[in-house]
Amino acid sequence: GINICESIGDLPSLPSTYSLLWPIFEMEYEEEEMRTTKKAPIVELDSEGNKYLKRGEEDDNFSIEMVDTIFRHILTLLTLIQANFDRNRSCGQLFFPVLIVTFSLGMSIYFMAYIVYQLLTEPIDATNISSQLLLVTWIVQAGVSTMCLVNWQRTGKWKQFLKCLYEPLKGRGITNGRRELRRIVIHFYFSSFIILLYCSSYAILGQLKWIEVPHSVRYALYYPRLQILIQLANVYLFLCWNLALFVYVFFTHALYFEIREFNQFIAKLHSEDSVSLTVNIETAIGIHIMNAKTVRALDDIFKRYAFLMLSTNLPTTLFAFFLLFSRRHHPWTEIVITIPVILFCVVGFFSLTAAPAKLHDALYDTRAIFCSNRHVWLPFRTEVYQAAVALCCHLDQANLGISIWGFAVVSRPLILTTFSVMATFLALILQFNDCRSIASSPYNSTLTPLP
Repeated sequence: GINICESIGDLPSLPSTYSLLWPIFEMEYEEEEMRTTKKAPIVELDSEGNKYLKRGEEDDNFSIEMVDTIFRHILTLLTLIQANFDRNRSCGQLFFPVLIVTFSLGMSIYFMAYIVYQLLTEPIDATNISSQLLLVTWIVQAGVSTMCLVNWQRTGKWKQFLKCLYEPLKGRGITNGRRELRRIVIHFYFSSFIILLYCSSYAILGQLKWIEVPHSVRYALYYPRLQILIQLANVYLFLCWNLALFVYVFFTHALYFEIREFNQFIAKLHSEDSVSLTVNIETAIGIHIMNAKTVRALDDIFKRYAFLMLSTNLPTTLFAFFLLFSRRHHPWTEIVITIPVILFCVVGFFSLTAAPAKLHDALYDTRAIFCSNRHVWLPFRTEVYQAAVALCCHLDQANLGISIWGFAVVSRPLILTTFSVMATFLALILQFNDCRSIASSPYNSTLTPLP
């Protein structure tokens, strides 16, 4: 047989051939490395708040902080109010959150059932019914928000959305919009403080009998002193409601800033070289495909939540305004305690609609911004024109945005239509209430004997 070692040793030209081919191999390897996206380290927080690094494309433990450290406020708030239901937490860490949520939801369900029972058995009073239904719809909104908050964490939809959000532009839009995102965080802390202040003031004024507390609230647990349990459960649910609304607005604005950054990118497309401009347009097509995927991921998270919140927010706002106008002759303490209720309803409505409307406008303006970039269309170049037309076809998607469970996309025309319907219905209710008051007046009754 042939000795392989000896045969290799008989090839003196091998080192020189290797030395000649090695630069070519090295250049190909460097080009392949440049084409391959380097993975950034994923920063994770353990149960004690310590940071550690994990890597892996399919790792379920995608960190919020990989997108931007400002998202850390969400984790802090979830842990602070005992609403952190992340799938990575152990059974011992989930014990108190599960206990608190179960107690709060149980007390709220019992309280709503008691209110409905009181409404069905007591004499009908328009003002009393409005206040009771307002309280019921608030508790329904808070309970639904709490359950959605738990579901988003247990299903891992947040992390899936954040992966899609980080992929197209590596968070450049979020970095440029950090000031606005911090302002949203400040507004959330302020609204949480107002909720705590309002609930505590209502409880204190009710105990001092400065305001009239409904019978269903005072004797819901038979003993008036046990009313504090229902109030604590409602406060917890209201805080979870505020946190869910904060996540809704925060994530929507984060995606809005990414879309705005993409709009600025396509507005600045300019190159004298047709090849480089075509490559940039193809890059824009890839970014838009990923942005559309991110928008659909966000819609998959919030479409049911937006539907449930809007369908309950509209009657809540109507009941709140009706309560204010019907109590205009009552003591000033009852009027003052009603004004924050209206503010909460109006702020909740704008929070549910304003941010998705901004996102829809940014997505709708993308095509107009690209078509107005004359450097793409003039002078006419065949390969550039074909790539530009392909991008226009990708941008022509009018249904991108946060939908109301698929019925309609939240936009500015929808907000205007909703306001018009609410104002008309409120005027109709107030007119019927005034007619009822006039009809019940003794001066307008034919049964009143003449003097």
